Amino acid sequence: MIHDYIWIDTEIPSELIDNAVKVLEAKEEHLTESETYGETDARSSRQLWVPEHNWITGFINHYAGLANQNFQYHLTGVHSGALQYTHYQQGDYFDWHFDEPTPDVGMIRKLSFSLQLSDEDSYEGGDLQFNMGRELQVAPRTRGTIIFFDSRLPHRVTKIKSGERRALVGWMGGPRWR
Repeated sequence: MIHDYIWIDTEIPSELIDNAVKVLEAKEEHLTESETYGETDARSSRQLWVPEHNWITGFINHYAGLANQNFQYHLTGVHSGALQYTHYQQGDYFDWHFDEPTPDVGMIRKLSFSLQLSDEDSYEGGDLQFNMGRELQVAPRTRGTIIFFDSRLPHRVTKIKSGERRALVGWMGGPRWR
């Protein structure tokens, strides 16, 4: 059975996640306000682009291959050549949206992912939710878990009530749908 989203408890050692977070936190002075194509109120967070040649992309590619056994999409690699480190603080959110294809680009986003970098108890709110029609599904919050989902699936991150949420998100791309 093909699922619209799946998650993998990566069991990436805490030391590696700690190292990734430490490196990314050191670059937080370069965070920029997140933007969403043409919508000013859809999102509140800060982001930093991480080049796809960063060491953590090797892990993501591995898990994307495993996840794609479910989706069976024609994937060519990380879309746009970068991952997005996203930092949410109290009051931040990302309203309902799709990870739609970028206009005028031959390759499109097919498989979205979010790698949880924060401890699940370090913030309240901030749930990654999927709109499955009649019901909402909430993604696991366990640190080190990576969630993969069809980029056409409506999803959001609910408002952070307290604490901070950090995630590494991105998209696996491929040729347009046939």
